Amino acid sequence: QMVLASFNFCGICVDPNDPEHLVLGIDYKMPGKLLRSRDGGASWGEVGKRLNKTVPWWQDNYWGGSMAALVIDPHAPHRVWFTDWFGVWRTEDVDAGRPLWTAMGQGMEEIVATALVAPPAAPASSGYMLMSGAMDICGLVHHDLDTFPEAKMHPVYQDTWDIDYCASQPWHLVRVGENRAMNFLGDYVVSTESDTYGGAISADEGRSWRRFDTMPPLSGRPTNVAMSATAPNVILILTGTQAFRTGDGGISWCEVPSLRGTGRSGALAADRVDGDTFYSWDQGQLARSTDGG
Repeated sequence: QMVLASFNFCGICVDPNDPEHLVLGIDYKMPGKLLRSRDGGASWGEVGKRLNKTVPWWQDNYWGGSMAALVIDPHAPHRVWFTDWFGVWRTEDVDAGRPLWTAMGQGMEEIVATALVAPPAAPASSGYMLMSGAMDICGLVHHDLDTFPEAKMHPVYQDTWDIDYCASQPWHLVRVGENRAMNFLGDYVVSTESDTYGGAISADEGRSWRRFDTMPPLSGRPTNVAMSATAPNVILILTGTQAFRTGDGGISWCEVPSLRGTGRSGALAADRVDGDTFYSWDQGQLARSTDGG
C-alpha cells in the first residue's frame, strides 16, 4: 500500500469469476505498469510483458501509458484487455511469466491530428503521399494508405502544427512544431528556451528531414507555415503576433512587420501557381503578398 500511494491509478478490474483476482493499471507515464493480486489486494506483483506490435511506428515504451479501461475477460479468465494512450492491447495468458501483449488496433490510430496535407505525387514517387501532423507524436508520412506508416517523422517535435509543400516540386516539404514541457513519450528533450519551437524541411517526400539551421526569435507557437510554389527555399512562418521569412531554407530569417496573424489554423497559404504570391487571413481581412512574402 505504501508503494501504491506514489502512483496514479489508471484502471482496475475484478475477475467476474474470482473476486480475489484483481488487475490494476498505474502511472500515466510511459511505459505504464500493470499490477496483479490474487488475494483481494493484500499483496501485489507486477505483470511482465513481451510485445507483439502490429503498428510499426509505436515505440516499445508506449505500452500501457495512461491506461483507461482494463478488463479480465469473463469468458477466458487468463485473457486481459486494456486501452492506453494509443490503442488496445490484449494478452491471452496473464498467468505467464512474461505475457505476450498484442496490439489489437486495425486501421484506427488514436492520435490528435493537427495538420493534414496531400501533395500531388512526384514523378518518381512510389505512391500517393499523405502527411499528417499530430500532437505528442510529431507526425507521420503515409506512402501507402492501406498500411500503417513504418516510423514517425524525424527529427521529432512533440507537436506538429502545420505542414506545407512546394506546388511545382511537391517532394519539397516544410513543417513547424514545438516541444512542450511535459515529455511523456521520451522522444525529445527540451533543454533550453530555443528548443521550444522548431521546424524542418524535406527534399525527398518526407522520407528524411533536416532541421532549420536557425530559428527566428519567435515569441509564440508557430501555427502556420507556407512554402513558395516555385522556390522551396522561400518559407513564411506565422505566429499569433509575428511573421518571419527565409529565402535560404531556414539558414537566415527576417521579420515581416506588415504580416500579423491570429495563430488560427489556415491563416497563411502559398498560391499554388505563382511562387511570389502568398495569402493571409486575419480578423476577417484577406491580405496578399505578390513579392515573395
